[in-house]
Amino acid sequence: MAESVLELAIKRVMGWFLPVINLERVAYILHRITGFYLAIYLPLHIISTHNSLNPIAWGEELKLYSSPLIKAGEIFLIFSIFFHGLNGLRLLLVEYFNIFLPKTMPSSLYLEKILSLHNPQKTVLYIVYILSIILTILGTLYLYNILTLRW
Repeated sequence: MAESVLELAIKRVMGWFLPVINLERVAYILHRITGFYLAIYLPLHIISTHNSLNPIAWGEELKLYSSPLIKAGEIFLIFSIFFHGLNGLRLLLVEYFNIFLPKTMPSSLYLEKILSLHNPQKTVLYIVYILSIILTILGTLYLYNILTLRW
């Protein structure tokens, strides 16, 4: 059964507000969020480290650091460091060194209806996700003294 013009128009307009969520879009959004988080964290860390010179202020900060919200922020910080770094390396390899690109580029991405992620790029993006999660778990275990490293 054919769709009416009104139904097609509604689908088209809704597509503007409900974008397709795929692996690449999630990486794009996460890369921006983790970058913003790291940019906010760095000045706060410098201020916090400066407060260590004052014993009273440092004691107050240590009380603040024991809160569950700060603990969750530390875990997200570990994830942000690993994901942003690994995804940044992936983007550097793809965009500047043309690694993981297809042998022949399509004549038009719009005409051929293909995603910009091809098999090697998807594989590397999966590796970035998996490594970020594994390293976040290991970093969290190390941060909370559940895991110790012996050299």
